[in-house]
Amino acid sequence: MCPIAIIVFSYSFQIAGAVILLLWSFRSCDKKIKEMCISEFGSIPIGKEDKFGMHFTLDRKSLRRNAKNVYLNIAAFFNIIAGYMFAIFVQPVDYSPGFVVLTVAVVTVGLLVLELFIVILVANCVYRKDFETCDNQCAPKKNTIFFVESNDKPGKNK
Repeated sequence: MCPIAIIVFSYSFQIAGAVILLLWSFRSCDKKIKEMCISEFGSIPIGKEDKFGMHFTLDRKSLRRNAKNVYLNIAAFFNIIAGYMFAIFVQPVDYSPGFVVLTVAVVTVGLLVLELFIVILVANCVYRKDFETCDNQCAPKKNTIFFVESNDKPGKNK
C-alpha cells in the first residue's frame, strides 16, 4: 500500500471517530443534563403530585454543574478533531524541542482557560433558573421511588 493511502486512512479513521463522538455528544444535550441532575437525587427525587403527575424541581446549580461537564466533553471532542486536522499540515520545524514543548504548554493552558470560561458562560446563560419538570417531560428511570411532600402532620386524623 502506498504511503499516501496509509496517511489518508490514518487521518480519516481518527477524524471519523472524533466526529462520531462529537455528534453523539450534541444529541439530546438538554435531556442528558437533566437526567444527570435527576440521578444526583440518589434515585429518590422529592416532588409534589397533582392531577398532571409528579413534579420536581431541578436546581440551577445542579443544571449548570452538569451542563459544564457535558459542554466540556463536547469541547474535548472538538479539540481532538481540530488537532487531527492541523496534524495533516505538519512540516518539520527548525526550533529546539524545549521551545516547542514550552509553547505547546502555554497555548494548551490558554485554550483550556478560554474553553472553560466559554463553557461556564454558556451553562450560566442556558440554565439561568431552576427547572420544574413533570415525570412525563424528563422521565426518570423505571422503578424510581418518589417521596412526596405532604402538608399533613403525622398523628393527626382527619
